[in-house]
Amino acid sequence: MTGFCFSYRLVPMKELPAHEVYPNAPLEFVACEVRFPLAPALGEDTALPSLHRSFYKWLPIVEPGLETTMIMGPGAAQPPITTRNVRFVARDRRFGVLVAPTQVTVETTAYTRYPEFRASVERALKAVEAADVSIPGLARVGMRYIDEIRVSEVNERLADWTGFIDERLSSAATLSLAGREPSMAQGALQFELGESQRIVVRYGAMRGQAVSDAPLRRRRREESGAYFLVDIDSFWTAEDGLPEFTTEATLALCDRLHEPVWQLFEATVTDRLRDAVLRRADLHG
Repeated sequence: MTGFCFSYRLVPMKELPAHEVYPNAPLEFVACEVRFPLAPALGEDTALPSLHRSFYKWLPIVEPGLETTMIMGPGAAQPPITTRNVRFVARDRRFGVLVAPTQVTVETTAYTRYPEFRASVERALKAVEAADVSIPGLARVGMRYIDEIRVSEVNERLADWTGFIDERLSSAATLSLAGREPSMAQGALQFELGESQRIVVRYGAMRGQAVSDAPLRRRRREESGAYFLVDIDSFWTAEDGLPEFTTEATLALCDRLHEPVWQLFEATVTDRLRDAVLRRADLHG
């Protein structure tokens, strides 16, 4: 889906209207990923007892795993590197923290509001700091929000999204070829926000589900059929040396990254969608 202009301006917070919290929000998955150069101790057995003590009352289920990284480059092929990771999961399987030698990822399918999610990120990072694993610095911090927008009036025809999704994103679904309408439409946009910060939006008229039911459980497990995907990845990458890893520095980056996310989501939807779906508490389930 190309050939149109979708402008975006990061508005100072004091100019913004109050952030509306929708009772029937389409948000299915949220994650905060913190990446750093290899911290070997996070893949060793010695770190697990400390992490388990810190997470147990909050995320008692422990699921060890393996991650394989392929090394690409000139010359002879390099053997893959396999590292150990562990995921701590809530009993209802709607919240988890993945800890690996190169990352800590906090993820949920039961997102409420940013302050609550931020507090969970802080709790997870402090647990990792308490394990004394010598993280060498911050390489990347990302906030990802995946929305599956579903409207009962939209079924087979992609053109039915017109009026619910901003026309700059939905217009390609109205094209036809030899009398046939497209069966799927998708695209991506990237914005450069300065200070090593970018935001990528993947969007499209799809069918099925974008978020699987594992390792975390979906909010509404039975849902399928037509949906409009809005997948927002707001991230910062270190470009001039690595800043020191601290919980406070990471949270400050999270605050910067979160700020444009809801602004961008609001730019993709229309008042018709807000009134027909998002503000309908009776549709929540």
